[in-house]
Amino acid sequence: MNFVNLYVETEYSLLASPLRLKDLVKSAKEYGYDALAITDLNNMHGAWKFYELCSENGIKPIIGLAIVLDSADNFYNSLLLYAQNGAGYRNLLKIASQAKIKGGVGFSDLRGRTSDLIAVLPGDESEIVKLVMEGSEERAAELVSKYREVFREICLGLDVQSETGRRNLEKCLAFGRAQGLRPVALHKTVYLSPDDLEAYSVLRCIDLGMKDYLPSEKERNAHLLSKAEGIRQFRDHPELLEGTEWIRDNCDVKLGFTGYQFPVYPEAKGQSFAYLTELCKLGLNKRLRGKNVDFEKYKQRLFYELGVINQMGFNDYFLIVYDFIKYAKKSGILVGPGRGSGPGSLVSYVLGITEIDPLEHNLLFERFLNPERTSMPDIDTDFPDNRRDEVIAYVAQKYGRDRVAHISAFGTFGVRLALRDAARVLDVPDVVLNEVLKHVPEFGGTLAESIAESEMLQRLISENAQVSELVRIAGKLEGLPRHITTHAAGIIIADRDLTEYTAVQMGVDNLYQTQFEATDLEKIGLVKMDFLGIRNLTIISEVAEMVRQENPEFDLRKIPMDDAATYRMIAEGDTDGIFQLESSGMRNVLRGLKTSEFNDIVNANALYRPGPRDMIPSFIKRKFGEEEIDYLHPDLREILEPTYGIIVYQEQVMLIAQKFAGYTLGMADILRRAISKKNEEVMTAERERFVANAVKKGYDSKVSNKIYDYIVKFAAYGFNKSHSVAYSLISYQMAYLKRNYYTYFMSVLMTNSIGSVGLIRNYLSDCRKKRVRVYPPSVNKSEDRFV
Repeated sequence: MNFVNLYVETEYSLLASPLRLKDLVKSAKEYGYDALAITDLNNMHGAWKFYELCSENGIKPIIGLAIVLDSADNFYNSLLLYAQNGAGYRNLLKIASQAKIKGGVGFSDLRGRTSDLIAVLPGDESEIVKLVMEGSEERAAELVSKYREVFREICLGLDVQSETGRRNLEKCLAFGRAQGLRPVALHKTVYLSPDDLEAYSVLRCIDLGMKDYLPSEKERNAHLLSKAEGIRQFRDHPELLEGTEWIRDNCDVKLGFTGYQFPVYPEAKGQSFAYLTELCKLGLNKRLRGKNVDFEKYKQRLFYELGVINQMGFNDYFLIVYDFIKYAKKSGILVGPGRGSGPGSLVSYVLGITEIDPLEHNLLFERFLNPERTSMPDIDTDFPDNRRDEVIAYVAQKYGRDRVAHISAFGTFGVRLALRDAARVLDVPDVVLNEVLKHVPEFGGTLAESIAESEMLQRLISENAQVSELVRIAGKLEGLPRHITTHAAGIIIADRDLTEYTAVQMGVDNLYQTQFEATDLEKIGLVKMDFLGIRNLTIISEVAEMVRQENPEFDLRKIPMDDAATYRMIAEGDTDGIFQLESSGMRNVLRGLKTSEFNDIVNANALYRPGPRDMIPSFIKRKFGEEEIDYLHPDLREILEPTYGIIVYQEQVMLIAQKFAGYTLGMADILRRAISKKNEEVMTAERERFVANAVKKGYDSKVSNKIYDYIVKFAAYGFNKSHSVAYSLISYQMAYLKRNYYTYFMSVLMTNSIGSVGLIRNYLSDCRKKRVRVYPPSVNKSEDRFV
């Protein structure tokens, strides 16, 4: 005989279970389970993670779902559903979606969605079993017939977790035999061990807004059973244990990555590569018109990139991004110049997706899309924060509301929140709670770390039983999902109805929201596109609009990049309100660099971060000839000369590997990633390969090792140059507008800072320095913004 636990609610039954997936699977493995089910209530949030954890630990995952099903007899009525295969799994996704969207599930919602599913009546949580226990077998039989109209396989689940269940066991088994229902042993599991009962009760109090939750007998026995305990509980009824084995043997869901899933761009009419190529050729001619550049060099780079994009199957991806960017621009919505590694693509530049010429700034396509490593291109797009939703609405309208969705994320119990919530339930006085919170940092860290680092907190725990209990319970809550939130920027655009891949629920802006979070969606192959709302773009857009009212010919894209007055203002540290350049530390860097050209801003943005910040004094001295520049080898001069012999950018690491060791840029990107992760074994292997390749090229092994050490030293701190260039352009645009259209700029800046007393005070001070008068509020003249 065997026992398979088929009724498990995990941490993803939010505020109804403290059972962490990792702890669940680890204990199940220790208990000798060969299979295990997940049946979270009305959701599939944890299903993919559960599947992966079970598979990694040699346990067969059974993907299930508990739903609340409408009852004609007004009972609380739940039902357990298990996927037999991939088709059944997709039906679970659809049913879980209905449960969240409608707030419940009726029989009409189930019709057409129950093939390849096994239904189990979960003991006294089922209306049918309740009727049997009450002696209404005839009505219960009528309902069985109703269920059979919808489900092909119905089992009778029975537990012995309560006196009611034990007393009615034989009666329910007899009813099941009469109705031809396969009996199945259940043990509803909502926490790991008996010691977790109190944490479970506290969670229920938090959920229900109570201070005193009295768990039922069934809840008091809802810990995870070992396999031996399960067999012992049902030893007198082997048919119940056999039922669990039958479900195990008849459920075999296989999940995994089957390729990237994004729509075919409709306007291309099946000829995506040809369509993309024509758009790029037109875009290249438009971008280079009137420029004195090597056209052939651009053409070669363009066709190389197109070849890689086509080979990797991403033609439609670029067309989709191109399309919504085009929509935004035609609608008068300012689009950011790019972010991340996206500006390293010439295809993106000529399509108008980015505004950065990658050849002009020596940016690498392979940092963006590596032909030697299968991964999605990652084009994140910035829009003004007051118009971002318009672009998302356009995408939903174009590809269909059933295929476009926001992404769920989970707000978890941080240390302080866990302590506060637990204290409220446990009736811990505020004075005691506040004393504990004094020794817990506002952000970051764990409760265990806080205890280890604070002797005072250790003393409080040892001397005060109330504090000891509070800390114990909070430790069990810490890190659990507490509520569902929405990913700040991510949007999924799929090639078909999203419920083929993930369950959904209602999100913001009348769009759906996936029940899986971003990491799970990536493993499925769904493509996340980030639509970011940026306040600074709102400011730029509004200032530019005010300037156009004065000068209709004004075009932000055509402002001079060599405006001496703008650079002089930046070099003086006069950067109040300027994106990325406003902090006092950054102002010092800009003054030290005596900022006089765009690359100074790019370098400053890359250097002013933890780690490379230590190199700033040397960088400045080298710029002005006050410190000798060492290139380590003459062949590296061309790569390192723009940064005075210091590796500042990830792209420089890649170019050094290409130049010195003959790596392709794709291989060099893999090297850069490996070094940044600081895996000693990988770094040793990479050293051997790097040096061997360099020696083959005629370099001395001693010098080669020295170069590799140099790469390792700086690679972890190297910044993405593409991102630095793009965001520095935003910085420059804001600085240009401030220098040349000061009153417009400051009125918009202060309007967008209303609510922040500190910022308004700073900006008023800036106005006074410029002898610009700001009038106080007036009942008769003031508006809801600065004008």
